[in-house]
Amino acid sequence: MLDRISSHHLEIVRKALSAPRFKHSLNVAALAGELAKIHNCDQQGLELAGLFHDIAKEWSPQKAISYVRHRKLKIPDLNFIVQCAPPLLHAYIGADFVKKQGWIKDSKLLNAIASHTLGSLTMSDMDKILYIADFCSKERSFLEADQIRRVAFQNIEAGFRLSVGAKIAYQISLHHPIHPFAIDVWNHILKPHVRRKKTKTL
Repeated sequence: MLDRISSHHLEIVRKALSAPRFKHSLNVAALAGELAKIHNCDQQGLELAGLFHDIAKEWSPQKAISYVRHRKLKIPDLNFIVQCAPPLLHAYIGADFVKKQGWIKDSKLLNAIASHTLGSLTMSDMDKILYIADFCSKERSFLEADQIRRVAFQNIEAGFRLSVGAKIAYQISLHHPIHPFAIDVWNHILKPHVRRKKTKTL
């Protein structure tokens, strides 16, 4: 399992993260690799992206915000994130950081890391696989996780749609603010499936 990942990369991530977060990263890498194999994507690359996807997750808000401003990263509604949800920065930081360190150079894999929390309006199958793998990795215990995993092995689009919807519903259940871009992604996903009903005018 994960024998395509070098011990050097494993050690980098192990040292950067707490034990639970490292375990999560291993689980994400494994699921991303399994989904990639089924759906004919870059299995080795997605395992590596899964391993590194949370490399900046445990940075303090101050460190994360400072890094974003120093590197001038383009992040949707940055002010909203700074005020309401600084942890959302880690996806964008992680993609930039692993590129800067030379651990991942493939732009497709970097895009997958950058979009694994909020998503994007141009999600590739690789992006969707990492998003799904992060949301419902092996250690996730919420009820929808197992269902989403099963669906994702059959259909990436359906698995992604379920993941985005469940993530937004969870944030609402906690009475947390929803990032505007997450709503944009959700509406973009539904667009092909929505049939507006004609309404009578008075």
